Formats: sequence, structure tokens, C-alpha cells
Amino acid sequence: MWSLSSFTAELGRLLQGISTTSILDKRKAIEDFFWLIEEYKVSFFAQELRTTVPVSEKRLRERMMEVERMG
Repeated sequence: MWSLSSFTAELGRLLQGISTTSILDKRKAIEDFFWLIEEYKVSFFAQELRTTVPVSEKRLRERMMEVERMG
């Protein structure tokens, strides 16, 4: 089971691996992953606000793997 801190750490790792030559699609995917993590936080800490997109641990893992496959 992944925790919020695991996803945040993974985001940090992905951000460290980004360079000025990284493709635009990868940068956008990392940004989307960041916002999905933020929505995940809302689902835990401010449930009454509701998330703007469906979010779950499974969706976060899938998005993370998509970004990693981008190279």
C-alpha cells in the first residue's frame, strides 16, 4: 500500500530527473501527476470539498508508471 508521502517522494524523484531537454509531454505528465496528488490530499483532508477528478491510490500508481515509461 502506497502512502501520500510515497507519492510525494516519487514526484520529487521525477522532478529531479527532468531536464531542459525533457519532452514537453513528460513535463505535462509530471504536472498532471502533481495535481492528482493534490486532489488525493483533498480526498483525505477536506472531503467536504470533493475532488474535481476521480482519484485513488490505483489511479496515482497508474499515472506514475505512465510518466516513468516516458523515459
